[in-house]
Amino acid sequence: MSSKMVVIVTQAEENAIWTGLFTAIKCSQNNFMDDIRLVLWGPSEKVIAETPELQEMITEYRSLGKPVWACRTCSDRYGVTEAMEALGCTVDYMGSMVTGLFKEGFVPLNW
Repeated sequence: MSSKMVVIVTQAEENAIWTGLFTAIKCSQNNFMDDIRLVLWGPSEKVIAETPELQEMITEYRSLGKPVWACRTCSDRYGVTEAMEALGCTVDYMGSMVTGLFKEGFVPLNW
């Protein structure tokens, strides 16, 4: 059985976002799980769009060959869709995608 985790970052608090991104990066670098996904959802997108340190962490995660997904409904609401796309995020509607991950056996880790 493979181990699968989806890190879902929703917080508006910068330290919580940092911790979620750090977790996704370190778990990926050290192969703690077979498959790790990163989803940005809600107010975290706005904070990331405004915070260079967090943007660098997104870039670092992506440099590991890992995609990042961002919620289009949320990014549109916060006016940061272009910023998320500029970071290389796949901006799309997350409800069915995240539900699909749960059905595939991904364990959610929420920040």
